[in-house]
Amino acid sequence: MELEIQQLRSNTQVMKQMGDEEDAALKRKVNEMDEELKDKVEEMEALEGLNQTVVVKERRANDELQEARKELIKHLEEMSSNSRALIGIKRVGEICAKAFHIGIKRVGEICAKAFHIACKERFPGEWVKFALIGTSFLDN
Repeated sequence: MELEIQQLRSNTQVMKQMGDEEDAALKRKVNEMDEELKDKVEEMEALEGLNQTVVVKERRANDELQEARKELIKHLEEMSSNSRALIGIKRVGEICAKAFHIGIKRVGEICAKAFHIACKERFPGEWVKFALIGTSFLDN
């Protein structure tokens, strides 16, 4: 975009210096190039403003993610002092108010036996199978 603007400016100056200023065709061409140059400059300014908006939104989102990460680490460190963790799942992405206990070996590693028992208590029939299959994807 900036290269196009520079080319238009140089072409406009060359046209102004060329030939007789009385030439109507040359004046028309110079005016067209000036208009095109103004349009390109306005377009570039609009894109710069849009880019700045996107950068600000990205920074805010990144700050929110970093804050959530710090909170998660803080809570995981608190949980690691206990030998068990409270984890409640209602549906994918929703946390249940009545959490059930799942034993953990290390932070982030779920004890399979305790998880299986908790799934049987929490999910009816076929859903236990799906919950266990879902955790097998996390292990791999």
